[in-house]
Amino acid sequence: METVFIKILNMSIAAGWMILAVILLRSLLKRAPKALRCFLWLLVGIRLVIPFSWESVWSLIPSSDVVGNDILYSETPAIHSGIDLLDQAVNPLLSGSLAPDTFQSVNPMQVAACLASMVWVFGTAVLLLYSAVSYLRLRRRLFDAVRLRDNIWQSEKAASPFVLGLFRPRIYLPYHLSEPAISHVIAHEQAHIQRHDHWIKPIAFLILTVYWFHPLVWLAYILLCRDIELACDERVIKDMDLENKKEYSEALLSCSVPRHTIAACPLAFGEAGVRLRIKNVLNHKKPAFWLILAALLSCVVLSVCFLTNPPGPEPDFVENASASATAYEFQTPSGMDTVHEAPGNTGQKAEPEAPEDNDLLTLDESISAAILEHNKGSHQGGDFACESHVTLAEQPGERYSEEADAAVETLQVYAMVLYMEFQYDGNSISDTGGSHIPCVLSFDLDEHGNYHLTNYWEPRDGSYYGPDIKKRFGQLPPETAAAAIAGAMDTQKYILPQIQQCYAQASDYWQMDTDAFIGQLFGTILSSPSADASPAAYIDEHPLEVRELTYYGDDTLRYIFSEFLAGGQTGLKGHVMRYVMDGLIGNEALDLEAATGQEYFDAWKSSVQLRLEEEGMEALKEKAPKACLLLQMLGELSGELSSETFSY
Repeated sequence: METVFIKILNMSIAAGWMILAVILLRSLLKRAPKALRCFLWLLVGIRLVIPFSWESVWSLIPSSDVVGNDILYSETPAIHSGIDLLDQAVNPLLSGSLAPDTFQSVNPMQVAACLASMVWVFGTAVLLLYSAVSYLRLRRRLFDAVRLRDNIWQSEKAASPFVLGLFRPRIYLPYHLSEPAISHVIAHEQAHIQRHDHWIKPIAFLILTVYWFHPLVWLAYILLCRDIELACDERVIKDMDLENKKEYSEALLSCSVPRHTIAACPLAFGEAGVRLRIKNVLNHKKPAFWLILAALLSCVVLSVCFLTNPPGPEPDFVENASASATAYEFQTPSGMDTVHEAPGNTGQKAEPEAPEDNDLLTLDESISAAILEHNKGSHQGGDFACESHVTLAEQPGERYSEEADAAVETLQVYAMVLYMEFQYDGNSISDTGGSHIPCVLSFDLDEHGNYHLTNYWEPRDGSYYGPDIKKRFGQLPPETAAAAIAGAMDTQKYILPQIQQCYAQASDYWQMDTDAFIGQLFGTILSSPSADASPAAYIDEHPLEVRELTYYGDDTLRYIFSEFLAGGQTGLKGHVMRYVMDGLIGNEALDLEAATGQEYFDAWKSSVQLRLEEEGMEALKEKAPKACLLLQMLGELSGELSSETFSY
């Protein structure tokens, strides 16, 4: 339901630009035929109803996907309105208030989208119910209506003439009308039926019930109702002389009724700005040819510029991985790699020399090198680049190679990829850019066991994101496709451990004193708000520091463990460390009410040691890696166990 609501929201934003354009054209073409105004609103209706649109360089809509589907899964939710000033004002607010919290099991943006979609459905249901009840009440009031002739009926309950019904529309008249007025009224209502307005207005109201949250759609509906009446007036009086126009105006005045609500039906003769309608009737003149031509051209321009979307981004991929005669260093989870590139043209693969056995890259190293090469130069540029990837699926195969004139083994790797760039100021590291996105990397395997990248696929952003993933990942065998698609869509499942891996690589690269910096972060948290505030208040005051502590992952845990192992953490710092520790150890945490952080840690340490005795080290490595980290520290402190014992 959230995806549908986001689609409706984007369609309403795009249509909003078109509504503003129509309002502007109405003011510029006041003397143009009113029927053309109705046609302009028809174009707006098409924009609101059709869930797709063609792309055009002539489109004047800044962005057709202001709210992308990826906003539900993004670590830093943002809109893409196509207006930089608006994005710069709104996106920091979204990131600050709706960015996912590391310690929360749900994404705040997903919760907000779910609530918004529920409110939207409720509002639509209320308007539909209101419309149905209003229609049924009106039909009941007209139960005793008397047929005058053909489809014309009279009723004491009719305050003003109107048309009611879709398939067999009837004209209802009040009894108080004079004979001259009746002829004008019937001509007007028959014009409604001939123009199919008894269909147009209910359909327009139905569209309004879907887009009830958008004020411009309400304004468009109100103006449409006025233009429908003006167009009918114009159709009836086009051949009248001045005397008949005066009689028609008197009929309008005598049938005028105040209307304080917006309704889907009926089409009433005396509604929608009687004063303006009388003025138009008395001053009506046949429009000049050039004015009609200008109005028609306006319809064409409006269609081209506002029924089409701006060109979307092309799918981001590398075909046959070109090269550029450079050598550079990147950090991978396996260590430093030097990637050499030979000269080549786009679309052509540089032929590598057969490497020595000790130069062979494993698949994991080849994936890392490909990710780093693909993202090089696409971000602001830090001093250090690294990546972390989670393999979601692998699909081996083979293809025919014209160069080798033989079948070549292939491998497609479906992965969730995090790329990050960092800077270091001598004290702390900071990320300067990056991306977190599912990818598909295609490799050829040569006879030496080398992996050669042939294609690097990424989904497009905005509304293309979800469909692109489902289409590309859907090429996997059915038994693995569903799980891979779910993994690719649920980015929150992987983001924290991947960020922690990248931070660990960066701190290792610069040989950073993480203990000192982590101590500074805790010091900042403990510095405010006040000495008598609760531990939760300190944590709430410093969300950025708490988040950064989680990014340092095991380094933060080692610091916390060492502080607790030293003892005496019975104050505020102990409570704060316990909070951060629980977030990092996840389901290994204890459900325990403890008076101090030290008391909680001591109980957790005892439970870890008990589990070691009962389950053994191998089982503990698989089930409780953070407990193994503590056991490693305890073993190193006692000198009884080496770090190799706890490698996991």
